[in-house]
Amino acid sequence: MKTQQANPTRLLLMVAVTGILLGSLTSYALFSLTQTRSGYIENHRVFDGFAGKKYLEGKLKAIKSNNQARLDSLQKTMPASWLQAEMERVALEEQELAARYDADIWKEINRLVSVFGEERGYDYVFGASGSGSLMYSAKGNDITDEVVAFINARYSGSDTD
Repeated sequence: MKTQQANPTRLLLMVAVTGILLGSLTSYALFSLTQTRSGYIENHRVFDGFAGKKYLEGKLKAIKSNNQARLDSLQKTMPASWLQAEMERVALEEQELAARYDADIWKEINRLVSVFGEERGYDYVFGASGSGSLMYSAKGNDITDEVVAFINARYSGSDTD
């Protein structure tokens, strides 16, 4: 029986291929571990879908209705000039309240989106508002519905004034 001697070129080639494979697998594993996770939300959909907005909208509507009833009753007893000034004051007050409610809503949405990102392992959550801040993303990165469900589940329903 004849024994085969190891071909040094063949052995060197096998070692090189094994090294390349191990290096590739190691690089892939490291890349997979360090890859960032990002998604985007459509700001207007999150805002409109947020239960806190709906709560404060209802509250503002009730305030406006009460103000209108009060102004209607004053119309019969107060001079027109005083009534006009009161109507302007009430309208300004309602606008300021609506702006404060919007600011409170965005503050809570931002807080809850941060919690969402931390708990779900996102490195970035971008807000698409149509202002050019997010020019493109694949639809698979749209996490708007998931965020709306999350923030509504976490929303305490507490009075924000």
